[in-house]
Amino acid sequence: IRDSANTARPISGIVTESRNLAIPDYPPIRRDWGAPKQEPCVMSAEIVNLFERLPFRSHPVLTQVEAYWDGLRDGRDAPSRAEVDPRGLSGVLRYCFVLERVAPGLARFRVAGQSICDQMGLEMKGMPLSTVFLPEARDQLESVLERVFSQPETARLAVCSPSGFKRSRIDGQLLLLPLRSDLGAISRAMGCIALNDIGGRKPRRLDILAAEQRAIPRGRRYLTRPSARAQDTPTKDADIIALRLSPDAPDET
Repeated sequence: IRDSANTARPISGIVTESRNLAIPDYPPIRRDWGAPKQEPCVMSAEIVNLFERLPFRSHPVLTQVEAYWDGLRDGRDAPSRAEVDPRGLSGVLRYCFVLERVAPGLARFRVAGQSICDQMGLEMKGMPLSTVFLPEARDQLESVLERVFSQPETARLAVCSPSGFKRSRIDGQLLLLPLRSDLGAISRAMGCIALNDIGGRKPRRLDILAAEQRAIPRGRRYLTRPSARAQDTPTKDADIIALRLSPDAPDET
């Protein structure tokens, strides 16, 4: 119904005239204009252990022990066991040990630090070094020990304790450095075991991931000597106890 003004008006709520409004068909909005094309991400199920890729990373405990030994050596192939002073190893005594060669490829603990005893859950003095390792790693350990005493050489082992029931994987390093006995034979060795953790059920025996052995250069290769401050600093009683020192036991060959 149109009135004289030719305008439409509703009757009973019904619109009598409507217009068809055409909605333009705009293209979809693209939000990646100018962005580089990305390749699909492919997930790999392989888990890479960075410690196995870089097994001989610098470790402060091993660095301090090796520098102290090299200072005692002073150009020789090996220092004497009698020259080793616990005050020069202040702060790392609990990781250190002294070995005695008892047979080719076999050595026992003469001195064992508290950390090593905690790792095994028992007193390690007098025990073979092989008891710290898994059976499948002992043949390689025997070969390493024999070269340390016979060549002589220094040895650094990348080690791990595999995961198991209530045990997480533990990684670390072991250092072996030859020493001469009071009679002059290279039948002693000092070193240390530094692990990133010793938690979980005991004992935590080790497997060998990699071994690095180096010939000992004659002459003063590294200008490192035990610092006078370290020698003059009195050793704490707790450190001496942790090292399980036994001055009454003679250093027999």
